[in-house]
Amino acid sequence: MATTSAVAAPRRLPGFGVQVAIGMAAGLALGLAARAIGSDGETANGLAQALQTVGQIFVQLLKVLCRLWCSPRSLRRSRRCVT
Repeated sequence: MATTSAVAAPRRLPGFGVQVAIGMAAGLALGLAARAIGSDGETANGLAQALQTVGQIFVQLLKVLCRLWCSPRSLRRSRRCVT
């Protein structure tokens, strides 16, 4: 009599397009929530400030990655960056 052990199958993540759509929907929902909360006149609410900070960090990260990707050393090897 053979015994079989129950091995859990690895979890599969949704495809990249689905992940992007989920991220966009979450960003839209958070943005609408921050707008609905409103501000007190002079300062933005905490959610709006947090979203602004996260957005600024994300843009800075993209700029750094672009600079690394399009560095002069990599341009000598390939023509993937056009200025």
